[in-house]
Amino acid sequence: MTIMRHYHLSGVPVAKARHRTVRCGPGVRTYDPKADEATTAKWVLKAQVHEAPLNGPLHVVVEFYFSSPKKGKRIYHVTKPDLDNCIKFILDVGNGIIWADDKQIVGLSAIKSYGDPRTEIVVEVVGEENA
Repeated sequence: MTIMRHYHLSGVPVAKARHRTVRCGPGVRTYDPKADEATTAKWVLKAQVHEAPLNGPLHVVVEFYFSSPKKGKRIYHVTKPDLDNCIKFILDVGNGIIWADDKQIVGLSAIKSYGDPRTEIVVEVVGEENA
């Protein structure tokens, strides 16, 4: 029996941002500029997850949808944010909620496209669970 789970995050997809460092008096302070978005996304996912985090090897499919451009008809979103940064954000947010750790992901497929702004996540257990 194949275990497959589907998740949905409404709103414009968010990309993982680099940590920022600022001078603060005699020292420096490092912070994550996307921490609020990550916290919100975690709460939304927690509301959808009613099981323990998945264990074992996983295949993840992520679809990022952005608002359609005002001019022209395009199928694929070829502007910022970069696809890899969007993926990093989702993989980090899913840690401890969807999967125990993102190191379990052995297969990944992702696409950026146009539509109602949202992120769709499909997770499939590749081998036996708790392997």
